[in-house]
Amino acid sequence: MRSVVAAQLASQLVSFVVLAVLFRQLGPVPFGLLGMVMPLLLLARMLGGLSLQVASVQRPELSTDESSWLFWTQIALAGLVAVGFAVSGHLLAWAFAAGELIVLCYALSATLLIHALGVQHLALLEREMAVGRVAKFRFVALFAGGIAAVLAAWQKYDIWALVLQQYVELSTLAALAWWSHPFRPGWPKKVASSRALVVFGSGYSLSGLLFFLAWNLDKVVLAVMLGAVPGGQRWLGIYTQTFNLMMRPVYLVTMPVTSVMLPALSRASRHSGEFSSLVVSFYRLVGIVLFPCGIGLALVADDLIRLLGGSQWVAGGTILSLFAPAILALGWINIAGSVLAAAARTRQLCWCALVVLVVMTQGYLAGGVLGKRFGAIPDGPAVGVATAFSLVLLLVLCIPYTRFVLGSSGASFRRLWRGVRGALLATLVMGLCVWALRGTLPEAMSPVMRLGILVLSGVAVYGIIARREVRWAYEFFGFSSGSTGPLVH
Repeated sequence: MRSVVAAQLASQLVSFVVLAVLFRQLGPVPFGLLGMVMPLLLLARMLGGLSLQVASVQRPELSTDESSWLFWTQIALAGLVAVGFAVSGHLLAWAFAAGELIVLCYALSATLLIHALGVQHLALLEREMAVGRVAKFRFVALFAGGIAAVLAAWQKYDIWALVLQQYVELSTLAALAWWSHPFRPGWPKKVASSRALVVFGSGYSLSGLLFFLAWNLDKVVLAVMLGAVPGGQRWLGIYTQTFNLMMRPVYLVTMPVTSVMLPALSRASRHSGEFSSLVVSFYRLVGIVLFPCGIGLALVADDLIRLLGGSQWVAGGTILSLFAPAILALGWINIAGSVLAAAARTRQLCWCALVVLVVMTQGYLAGGVLGKRFGAIPDGPAVGVATAFSLVLLLVLCIPYTRFVLGSSGASFRRLWRGVRGALLATLVMGLCVWALRGTLPEAMSPVMRLGILVLSGVAVYGIIARREVRWAYEFFGFSSGSTGPLVH
Protein backbone atom coordinates (compact mmCIF):
# COMPACT_ATOMS: atom_id res chain seq x y z
CA MET A 1 0.00 0.00 0.00
CA ARG A 2 2.95 2.32 0.54
CA SER A 3 3.73 2.24 -3.17
CA VAL A 4 0.10 3.11 -3.94
CA VAL A 5 0.19 6.17 -1.72
CA ALA A 6 3.57 7.23 -3.10
CA ALA A 7 2.34 6.84 -6.68
CA GLN A 8 -0.80 8.82 -5.90
CA LEU A 9 1.20 11.65 -4.34
CA ALA A 10 3.57 11.71 -7.30
CA SER A 11 0.62 11.68 -9.72
CA GLN A 12 -0.99 14.64 -8.00
CA LEU A 13 2.26 16.59 -8.05
CA VAL A 14 2.84 15.92 -11.75
CA SER A 15 -0.76 16.69 -12.66
CA PHE A 16 -0.62 20.01 -10.79
CA VAL A 17 2.50 21.03 -12.71
CA VAL A 18 1.01 19.94 -16.04
CA LEU A 19 -2.26 21.69 -15.25
CA ALA A 20 -0.48 24.92 -14.34
CA VAL A 21 1.37 24.92 -17.68
CA LEU A 22 -1.77 24.09 -19.68
CA PHE A 23 -3.82 26.70 -17.82
CA ARG A 24 -1.35 29.40 -18.81
CA GLN A 25 -0.71 28.15 -22.35
CA LEU A 26 -4.31 27.44 -23.39
CA GLY A 27 -6.55 29.64 -21.23
CA PRO A 28 -10.08 28.73 -20.09
CA VAL A 29 -11.88 28.43 -23.47
CA PRO A 30 -10.39 25.07 -24.65
CA PHE A 31 -11.13 23.62 -21.22
CA GLY A 32 -14.67 24.93 -21.57
CA LEU A 33 -15.15 23.13 -24.88
CA LEU A 34 -13.69 19.93 -23.46
CA GLY A 35 -15.93 20.38 -20.42
CA MET A 36 -18.98 20.20 -22.69
CA VAL A 37 -17.82 16.83 -24.05
CA MET A 38 -16.15 15.11 -21.08
CA PRO A 39 -19.32 14.20 -19.12
CA LEU A 40 -20.64 12.31 -22.14
CA LEU A 41 -17.24 10.74 -22.85
CA LEU A 42 -16.86 9.49 -19.29
CA LEU A 43 -20.43 8.22 -19.40
CA ALA A 44 -19.64 6.35 -22.62
CA ARG A 45 -16.60 4.72 -20.98
CA MET A 46 -18.79 3.55 -18.15
CA LEU A 47 -21.49 2.15 -20.42
CA GLY A 48 -18.91 0.59 -22.70
CA GLY A 49 -17.80 -1.84 -20.02
CA LEU A 50 -20.93 -2.41 -17.91
CA SER A 51 -18.53 -2.46 -14.93
CA LEU A 52 -17.62 -6.04 -15.83
CA GLN A 53 -14.11 -5.38 -14.53
CA VAL A 54 -15.63 -4.95 -11.06
CA ALA A 55 -17.26 -8.37 -11.41
CA SER A 56 -13.78 -9.73 -12.21
CA VAL A 57 -12.47 -8.47 -8.88
CA GLN A 58 -15.51 -9.39 -6.79
CA ARG A 59 -15.89 -13.04 -7.88
CA PRO A 60 -14.22 -15.64 -5.60
CA GLU A 61 -12.98 -17.63 -8.63
CA LEU A 62 -12.34 -16.51 -12.21
CA SER A 63 -11.25 -18.84 -15.02
CA THR A 64 -9.26 -17.95 -18.13
CA ASP A 65 -12.33 -18.55 -20.31
CA GLU A 66 -14.33 -16.14 -18.16
CA SER A 67 -11.58 -13.51 -18.45
CA SER A 68 -11.52 -13.91 -22.23
CA TRP A 69 -15.31 -13.59 -22.42
CA LEU A 70 -15.17 -10.45 -20.27
CA PHE A 71 -12.42 -8.94 -22.42
CA TRP A 72 -14.19 -9.42 -25.74
CA THR A 73 -17.55 -8.37 -24.35
CA GLN A 74 -16.07 -5.09 -23.15
CA ILE A 75 -14.35 -4.54 -26.51
CA ALA A 76 -17.62 -5.11 -28.39
CA LEU A 77 -19.58 -2.81 -26.09
CA ALA A 78 -16.90 -0.11 -26.35
CA GLY A 79 -17.05 -0.25 -30.15
CA LEU A 80 -20.82 0.24 -30.16
CA VAL A 81 -20.66 3.07 -27.66
CA ALA A 82 -17.81 4.75 -29.59
CA VAL A 83 -20.02 5.01 -32.68
CA GLY A 84 -22.85 6.49 -30.64
CA PHE A 85 -20.51 8.98 -28.99
CA ALA A 86 -19.07 10.14 -32.30
CA VAL A 87 -22.53 10.79 -33.75
CA SER A 88 -23.66 12.55 -30.56
CA GLY A 89 -21.32 15.42 -31.40
CA HIS A 90 -23.96 16.76 -33.76
CA LEU A 91 -26.52 16.85 -30.94
CA LEU A 92 -24.07 18.50 -28.54
CA ALA A 93 -23.15 21.12 -31.14
CA TRP A 94 -26.82 21.97 -31.58
CA ALA A 95 -27.61 22.00 -27.84
CA PHE A 96 -24.62 24.13 -26.83
CA ALA A 97 -24.38 26.26 -30.00
CA ALA A 98 -20.75 25.19 -30.51
CA GLY A 99 -19.96 23.63 -33.89
CA GLU A 100 -16.46 22.66 -32.76
CA LEU A 101 -17.96 19.85 -30.69
CA ILE A 102 -18.73 17.76 -33.80
CA VAL A 103 -15.09 17.28 -34.75
CA LEU A 104 -14.11 16.97 -31.08
CA CYS A 105 -16.48 14.04 -30.49
CA TYR A 106 -15.28 12.21 -33.60
CA ALA A 107 -11.67 12.77 -32.54
CA LEU A 108 -12.22 11.43 -29.01
CA SER A 109 -14.40 8.45 -29.94
CA ALA A 110 -11.47 6.06 -30.52
CA THR A 111 -10.28 6.62 -26.94
CA LEU A 112 -13.20 4.43 -25.85
CA LEU A 113 -11.69 1.41 -27.60
CA ILE A 114 -8.21 2.15 -26.27
CA HIS A 115 -9.62 2.37 -22.76
CA ALA A 116 -11.39 -0.99 -23.18
CA LEU A 117 -8.17 -2.69 -24.30
CA GLY A 118 -6.58 -2.35 -20.88
CA VAL A 119 -9.53 -2.61 -18.50
CA GLN A 120 -9.58 -6.40 -18.06
CA HIS A 121 -5.83 -6.67 -17.53
CA LEU A 122 -5.94 -3.93 -14.89
CA ALA A 123 -8.86 -5.69 -13.17
CA LEU A 124 -6.88 -8.94 -13.04
CA LEU A 125 -3.94 -7.13 -11.49
CA GLU A 126 -6.20 -5.60 -8.84
CA ARG A 127 -7.79 -9.01 -8.24
CA GLU A 128 -4.32 -10.33 -7.42
CA MET A 129 -3.84 -7.37 -5.03
CA ALA A 130 -1.11 -5.91 -7.26
CA VAL A 131 -2.52 -2.45 -6.58
CA GLY A 132 0.93 -0.95 -6.15
CA ARG A 133 1.90 -1.99 -9.68
CA VAL A 134 -1.36 -0.58 -11.07
CA ALA A 135 -0.77 2.72 -9.27
CA LYS A 136 2.73 2.97 -10.75
CA PHE A 137 1.36 2.27 -14.23
CA ARG A 138 -1.27 5.00 -13.81
CA PHE A 139 1.45 7.43 -12.77
CA VAL A 140 3.61 6.62 -15.81
CA ALA A 141 0.58 6.98 -18.11
CA LEU A 142 -0.38 10.29 -16.50
CA PHE A 143 3.17 11.56 -16.85
CA ALA A 144 3.38 10.54 -20.52
CA GLY A 145 0.04 12.14 -21.33
CA GLY A 146 0.98 15.32 -19.48
CA ILE A 147 4.29 15.67 -21.33
CA ALA A 148 2.55 15.15 -24.68
CA ALA A 149 -0.09 17.77 -23.85
CA VAL A 150 2.48 20.34 -22.71
CA LEU A 151 4.60 19.89 -25.85
CA ALA A 152 1.50 20.20 -28.04
CA ALA A 153 0.35 23.30 -26.16
CA TRP A 154 3.74 24.94 -26.71
CA GLN A 155 3.28 24.23 -30.42
CA LYS A 156 -0.06 26.13 -30.28
CA TYR A 157 -2.24 23.09 -30.91
CA ASP A 158 -4.93 24.64 -28.69
CA ILE A 159 -7.63 22.12 -27.66
CA TRP A 160 -5.92 19.33 -29.63
CA ALA A 161 -3.26 19.27 -26.94
CA LEU A 162 -5.96 18.07 -24.54
CA VAL A 163 -7.14 15.46 -27.06
CA LEU A 164 -3.59 14.17 -27.49
CA GLN A 165 -3.27 13.91 -23.72
CA GLN A 166 -6.22 11.50 -23.62
CA TYR A 167 -4.76 9.26 -26.34
CA VAL A 168 -1.25 9.08 -24.92
CA GLU A 169 -2.37 8.46 -21.34
CA LEU A 170 -4.84 5.69 -22.19
CA SER A 171 -2.53 4.00 -24.71
CA THR A 172 0.37 3.97 -22.26
CA LEU A 173 -1.77 2.52 -19.48
CA ALA A 174 -3.17 -0.25 -21.72
CA ALA A 175 0.30 -1.15 -23.01
CA LEU A 176 1.74 -1.39 -19.49
CA ALA A 177 -1.17 -3.55 -18.33
CA TRP A 178 -0.66 -6.00 -21.21
CA TRP A 179 3.07 -6.07 -20.61
CA SER A 180 2.67 -6.75 -16.88
CA HIS A 181 -0.04 -9.43 -16.80
CA PRO A 182 0.36 -12.77 -18.66
CA PHE A 183 -3.34 -13.02 -19.56
CA ARG A 184 -3.93 -13.13 -23.31
CA PRO A 185 -7.55 -13.36 -24.44
CA GLY A 186 -8.53 -16.45 -26.40
CA TRP A 187 -11.35 -16.68 -28.88
CA PRO A 188 -14.62 -15.59 -27.27
CA LYS A 189 -16.97 -18.37 -26.29
CA LYS A 190 -19.97 -18.56 -24.03
CA VAL A 191 -19.31 -19.39 -20.38
CA ALA A 192 -21.76 -20.69 -17.80
CA SER A 193 -21.22 -17.72 -15.50
CA SER A 194 -21.83 -15.09 -18.18
CA ARG A 195 -25.32 -14.31 -16.92
CA ALA A 196 -24.15 -13.88 -13.32
CA LEU A 197 -21.26 -11.67 -14.44
CA VAL A 198 -23.55 -9.46 -16.53
CA VAL A 199 -26.18 -9.20 -13.78
CA PHE A 200 -23.63 -8.12 -11.18
CA GLY A 201 -21.76 -5.85 -13.59
CA SER A 202 -24.96 -4.27 -14.89
CA GLY A 203 -26.21 -3.55 -11.39
CA TYR A 204 -22.92 -1.95 -10.42
CA SER A 205 -22.78 -0.12 -13.75
CA LEU A 206 -26.28 1.27 -13.27
CA SER A 207 -25.38 2.62 -9.86
CA GLY A 208 -22.18 4.07 -11.32
CA LEU A 209 -24.19 5.67 -14.10
CA LEU A 210 -26.60 7.27 -11.63
CA PHE A 211 -23.76 8.55 -9.45
CA PHE A 212 -21.96 9.82 -12.54
CA LEU A 213 -25.02 11.80 -13.54
CA ALA A 214 -25.34 13.12 -10.01
CA TRP A 215 -21.78 14.50 -10.09
CA ASN A 216 -21.91 15.79 -13.69
CA LEU A 217 -25.38 17.15 -14.40
CA ASP A 218 -24.22 20.46 -13.00
CA LYS A 219 -21.90 20.83 -16.01
CA VAL A 220 -24.79 20.03 -18.35
CA VAL A 221 -27.03 22.59 -16.64
CA LEU A 222 -24.33 25.24 -16.93
CA ALA A 223 -23.50 24.31 -20.52
CA VAL A 224 -27.14 24.81 -21.49
CA MET A 225 -27.34 28.10 -19.58
CA LEU A 226 -23.95 29.51 -20.66
CA GLY A 227 -22.98 27.77 -23.91
CA ALA A 228 -24.34 30.50 -26.21
CA VAL A 229 -23.70 33.40 -23.80
CA PRO A 230 -20.70 35.71 -24.43
CA GLY A 231 -18.00 34.57 -22.04
CA GLY A 232 -19.99 31.44 -21.23
CA GLN A 233 -17.39 28.96 -22.52
CA ARG A 234 -14.74 30.71 -20.43
CA TRP A 235 -16.83 30.38 -17.27
CA LEU A 236 -17.69 26.80 -18.07
CA GLY A 237 -13.98 26.06 -18.40
CA ILE A 238 -13.31 27.73 -15.05
CA TYR A 239 -16.13 25.80 -13.41
CA THR A 240 -15.14 22.37 -14.74
CA GLN A 241 -11.47 22.77 -13.91
CA THR A 242 -12.07 24.07 -10.38
CA PHE A 243 -14.38 21.09 -9.87
CA ASN A 244 -11.55 18.81 -11.02
CA LEU A 245 -9.16 20.55 -8.63
CA MET A 246 -11.59 19.96 -5.77
CA MET A 247 -11.81 16.28 -6.66
CA ARG A 248 -8.04 15.76 -6.62
CA PRO A 249 -7.66 15.27 -2.86
CA VAL A 250 -10.76 13.04 -2.94
CA TYR A 251 -9.20 10.82 -5.60
CA LEU A 252 -5.82 10.99 -3.89
CA VAL A 253 -7.31 9.30 -0.83
CA THR A 254 -10.21 7.21 -2.13
CA MET A 255 -8.53 5.65 -5.18
CA PRO A 256 -5.87 3.73 -3.22
CA VAL A 257 -8.38 2.95 -0.48
CA THR A 258 -11.07 1.59 -2.82
CA SER A 259 -8.48 -0.38 -4.80
CA VAL A 260 -7.92 -2.35 -1.59
CA MET A 261 -11.45 -2.14 -0.15
CA LEU A 262 -13.28 -4.21 -2.76
CA PRO A 263 -10.99 -7.27 -2.72
CA ALA A 264 -10.41 -7.02 1.06
CA LEU A 265 -14.10 -6.64 1.94
CA SER A 266 -15.14 -9.29 -0.58
CA ARG A 267 -12.92 -11.78 1.20
CA ALA A 268 -14.22 -10.70 4.63
CA SER A 269 -17.90 -10.66 3.64
CA ARG A 270 -18.51 -14.13 5.12
CA HIS A 271 -17.35 -12.95 8.54
CA SER A 272 -19.74 -10.22 9.69
CA GLY A 273 -17.63 -9.00 12.60
CA GLU A 274 -14.48 -8.61 10.53
CA PHE A 275 -16.46 -7.05 7.66
CA SER A 276 -18.13 -4.35 9.79
CA SER A 277 -14.88 -3.57 11.60
CA LEU A 278 -13.06 -3.08 8.31
CA VAL A 279 -15.84 -0.85 6.96
CA VAL A 280 -15.67 1.47 9.98
CA SER A 281 -11.88 1.59 9.73
CA PHE A 282 -11.97 2.56 6.06
CA TYR A 283 -14.52 5.31 6.74
CA ARG A 284 -12.48 6.56 9.68
CA LEU A 285 -9.31 6.64 7.59
CA VAL A 286 -10.95 8.68 4.82
CA GLY A 287 -12.45 11.11 7.33
CA ILE A 288 -9.17 11.71 9.15
CA VAL A 289 -7.39 12.57 5.91
CA LEU A 290 -10.11 14.46 4.03
CA PHE A 291 -11.69 16.57 6.79
CA PRO A 292 -8.72 19.00 6.92
CA CYS A 293 -8.39 18.93 3.12
CA GLY A 294 -11.91 20.31 2.64
CA ILE A 295 -11.60 23.20 5.08
CA GLY A 296 -8.00 23.93 4.16
CA LEU A 297 -8.69 24.08 0.42
CA ALA A 298 -11.60 26.44 0.97
CA LEU A 299 -9.29 28.84 2.81
CA VAL A 300 -6.41 28.80 0.29
CA ALA A 301 -8.50 28.54 -2.91
CA ASP A 302 -7.68 32.05 -4.16
CA ASP A 303 -3.95 31.63 -3.71
CA LEU A 304 -3.95 28.18 -5.34
CA ILE A 305 -5.84 29.40 -8.40
CA ARG A 306 -3.52 32.42 -8.79
CA LEU A 307 -0.50 30.15 -8.53
CA LEU A 308 -1.76 27.63 -11.09
CA GLY A 309 -3.45 29.78 -13.69
CA GLY A 310 -2.50 33.40 -13.20
CA SER A 311 -4.84 36.30 -13.95
CA GLN A 312 -6.89 34.40 -16.59
CA TRP A 313 -8.24 32.04 -13.94
CA VAL A 314 -8.51 34.32 -10.90
CA ALA A 315 -12.32 34.13 -10.88
CA GLY A 316 -12.03 30.42 -10.18
CA GLY A 317 -10.93 31.09 -6.60
CA THR A 318 -14.50 31.81 -5.54
CA ILE A 319 -15.85 28.68 -7.25
CA LEU A 320 -13.14 26.49 -5.72
CA SER A 321 -13.79 27.86 -2.22
CA LEU A 322 -17.47 26.98 -2.64
CA PHE A 323 -16.68 23.47 -3.88
CA ALA A 324 -14.04 22.62 -1.26
CA PRO A 325 -16.28 21.86 1.76
CA ALA A 326 -17.95 19.12 -0.30
CA ILE A 327 -14.72 17.11 0.04
CA LEU A 328 -15.89 16.22 3.55
CA ALA A 329 -18.90 14.36 2.13
CA LEU A 330 -17.56 13.12 -1.21
CA GLY A 331 -14.90 10.93 0.38
CA TRP A 332 -17.43 8.91 2.36
CA ILE A 333 -19.92 8.75 -0.49
CA ASN A 334 -17.26 7.56 -2.96
CA ILE A 335 -16.18 4.59 -0.86
CA ALA A 336 -19.75 3.48 -0.08
CA GLY A 337 -20.05 1.73 -3.45
CA SER A 338 -17.19 -0.63 -2.58
CA VAL A 339 -18.91 -1.57 0.69
CA LEU A 340 -22.23 -2.48 -0.93
CA ALA A 341 -20.57 -4.13 -3.93
CA ALA A 342 -18.41 -6.32 -1.68
CA ALA A 343 -21.59 -7.43 0.10
CA ALA A 344 -23.23 -8.13 -3.31
CA ARG A 345 -25.93 -5.53 -2.59
CA THR A 346 -25.94 -3.81 -5.95
CA ARG A 347 -29.71 -3.36 -5.85
CA GLN A 348 -29.49 -1.24 -2.70
CA LEU A 349 -26.58 0.63 -4.26
CA CYS A 350 -28.72 1.47 -7.29
CA TRP A 351 -31.57 2.79 -5.16
CA CYS A 352 -29.15 4.93 -3.15
CA ALA A 353 -27.64 6.31 -6.34
CA LEU A 354 -31.09 7.17 -7.69
CA VAL A 355 -31.96 9.10 -4.53
CA VAL A 356 -28.65 10.99 -4.71
CA LEU A 357 -29.26 11.82 -8.37
CA VAL A 358 -32.76 13.17 -7.76
CA VAL A 359 -31.69 15.31 -4.80
CA MET A 360 -28.57 16.67 -6.53
CA THR A 361 -30.52 17.49 -9.71
CA GLN A 362 -33.00 19.55 -7.73
CA GLY A 363 -30.11 21.36 -6.10
CA TYR A 364 -28.41 22.14 -9.43
CA LEU A 365 -31.58 23.52 -10.99
CA ALA A 366 -32.37 25.63 -7.93
CA GLY A 367 -28.78 26.89 -7.73
CA GLY A 368 -28.67 27.78 -11.43
CA VAL A 369 -32.02 29.60 -11.38
CA LEU A 370 -31.22 31.53 -8.20
CA GLY A 371 -27.72 32.35 -9.41
CA LYS A 372 -29.10 33.68 -12.68
CA ARG A 373 -31.74 35.72 -10.92
CA PHE A 374 -29.62 37.31 -8.21
CA GLY A 375 -26.21 37.32 -9.91
CA ALA A 376 -24.67 38.63 -13.10
CA ILE A 377 -24.39 36.58 -16.30
CA PRO A 378 -22.36 34.41 -16.82
CA ASP A 379 -20.79 34.10 -13.35
CA GLY A 380 -24.05 34.07 -11.36
CA PRO A 381 -25.25 30.61 -12.45
CA ALA A 382 -21.78 29.13 -11.88
CA VAL A 383 -21.66 30.47 -8.32
CA GLY A 384 -25.22 29.31 -7.65
CA VAL A 385 -24.66 25.75 -8.88
CA ALA A 386 -21.34 25.39 -7.01
CA THR A 387 -23.01 26.56 -3.81
CA ALA A 388 -25.87 24.11 -4.29
CA PHE A 389 -23.41 21.26 -4.90
CA SER A 390 -21.74 21.66 -1.52
CA LEU A 391 -24.84 22.50 0.51
CA VAL A 392 -26.85 19.54 -0.73
CA LEU A 393 -23.99 17.10 -0.16
CA LEU A 394 -23.15 18.34 3.33
CA LEU A 395 -26.58 19.18 4.74
CA VAL A 396 -28.88 16.71 3.00
CA LEU A 397 -27.08 13.58 1.78
CA CYS A 398 -23.88 12.83 3.68
CA ILE A 399 -25.10 11.70 7.10
CA PRO A 400 -28.23 9.72 6.01
CA TYR A 401 -26.33 7.93 3.25
CA THR A 402 -23.41 7.08 5.51
CA ARG A 403 -25.75 5.77 8.23
CA PHE A 404 -27.54 3.57 5.70
CA VAL A 405 -24.32 2.04 4.32
CA LEU A 406 -22.91 1.42 7.78
CA GLY A 407 -26.17 -0.16 8.87
CA SER A 408 -26.14 -2.42 5.81
CA SER A 409 -22.69 -3.65 6.80
CA GLY A 410 -23.63 -4.30 10.42
CA ALA A 411 -21.62 -1.33 11.70
CA SER A 412 -22.89 1.59 13.78
CA PHE A 413 -22.60 5.27 13.00
CA ARG A 414 -21.88 5.91 16.68
CA ARG A 415 -18.72 3.82 16.44
CA LEU A 416 -17.59 5.82 13.41
CA TRP A 417 -18.39 9.09 15.17
CA ARG A 418 -16.19 8.13 18.10
CA GLY A 419 -13.39 7.45 15.65
CA VAL A 420 -13.58 10.76 13.75
CA ARG A 421 -14.79 13.36 16.26
CA GLY A 422 -11.23 14.18 17.31
CA ALA A 423 -10.27 14.75 13.67
CA LEU A 424 -13.33 16.94 13.13
CA LEU A 425 -12.53 19.09 16.16
CA ALA A 426 -8.91 19.41 15.05
CA THR A 427 -10.13 20.44 11.59
CA LEU A 428 -12.28 23.24 13.01
CA VAL A 429 -9.41 24.56 15.15
CA MET A 430 -7.04 24.34 12.19
CA GLY A 431 -9.52 26.27 10.02
CA LEU A 432 -9.80 29.09 12.55
CA CYS A 433 -6.01 29.33 12.88
CA VAL A 434 -5.42 29.38 9.11
CA TRP A 435 -8.23 31.92 8.61
CA ALA A 436 -6.74 34.22 11.28
CA LEU A 437 -3.22 33.85 9.86
CA ARG A 438 -4.47 34.53 6.33
CA GLY A 439 -5.86 37.86 7.47
CA THR A 440 -2.47 38.97 8.81
CA LEU A 441 -0.46 38.18 5.67
CA PRO A 442 0.08 41.10 3.28
CA GLU A 443 -1.86 40.98 0.00
CA ALA A 444 1.33 41.85 -1.91
CA MET A 445 2.98 38.59 -0.83
CA SER A 446 3.52 36.13 -3.67
CA PRO A 447 0.97 33.29 -3.98
CA VAL A 448 3.76 30.72 -3.57
CA MET A 449 4.88 32.14 -0.23
CA ARG A 450 1.35 32.73 1.05
CA LEU A 451 0.29 29.23 0.08
CA GLY A 452 3.37 27.68 1.63
CA ILE A 453 2.90 29.48 4.95
CA LEU A 454 -0.82 28.71 5.17
CA VAL A 455 -0.51 25.05 4.20
CA LEU A 456 2.43 24.32 6.50
CA SER A 457 0.73 26.11 9.38
CA GLY A 458 -2.48 24.19 8.84
CA VAL A 459 -0.67 20.85 8.66
CA ALA A 460 1.24 21.62 11.86
CA VAL A 461 -1.87 22.65 13.82
CA TYR A 462 -3.89 19.66 12.65
CA GLY A 463 -1.02 17.24 13.23
CA ILE A 464 -0.58 18.40 16.82
CA ILE A 465 -4.25 18.40 17.80
CA ALA A 466 -5.20 15.22 15.93
CA ARG A 467 -1.96 13.38 16.67
CA ARG A 468 -3.77 10.30 18.01
CA GLU A 469 -5.94 10.02 14.89
CA VAL A 470 -2.95 10.64 12.61
CA ARG A 471 -0.97 7.93 14.39
CA TRP A 472 -3.83 5.47 13.97
CA ALA A 473 -4.11 6.28 10.23
CA TYR A 474 -0.35 5.93 9.89
CA GLU A 475 -0.50 2.44 11.37
CA PHE A 476 -3.58 1.45 9.38
CA PHE A 477 -1.81 2.38 6.16
CA GLY A 478 0.94 0.00 7.22
CA PHE A 479 3.73 2.53 7.43
CA SER A 480 4.72 1.73 11.00
CA SER A 481 7.12 -1.08 11.78
CA GLY A 482 5.40 -4.32 12.58
CA SER A 483 2.01 -3.10 11.38
CA THR A 484 -0.42 -5.79 10.36
CA GLY A 485 -3.25 -3.59 9.12
CA PRO A 486 -5.14 -4.52 5.95
CA LEU A 487 -3.34 -1.88 3.92
CA VAL A 488 0.15 -3.23 4.45
CA HIS A 489 2.02 -3.88 1.21
